[in-house]
Amino acid sequence: MGIRIFAIVLAVVSLAWVAQRFRRTRRFTIELMAWLVVFSGIGLVVFVPRATDRFAFWLGVSSGFNALTFIAVTTLLLLVFRILSRLQKVERDLTRLIRAYAIDTAAQVPARLSENPKPSAGPELSGEK
Repeated sequence: MGIRIFAIVLAVVSLAWVAQRFRRTRRFTIELMAWLVVFSGIGLVVFVPRATDRFAFWLGVSSGFNALTFIAVTTLLLLVFRILSRLQKVERDLTRLIRAYAIDTAAQVPARLSENPKPSAGPELSGEK
């Protein structure tokens, strides 16, 4: 009974958080719909646990828990792959941007004035007045 209460509380709090985030940004319609499906699914599984067994049978897995675990792991792996792909793109774009900025702002290196970089001693240093 305790896990059911925890799952419902988790689903409701998560749905409220996603809805609040959507109200602030108004940009993540597809993301909002995906999270609504996920957290509503959690609530549905708590109230109708046999539905996952029918779904598992359709997938060819022995139990609903195994089916949900398989789907969760597969989804997480796909999300990690997508995040890593985006991170590599951002790193590549940042490198290109920094290179372009460095080339645009590069200063010319001045030519050497003489072979001896030390200044020659003037009359005040040589003892002559």
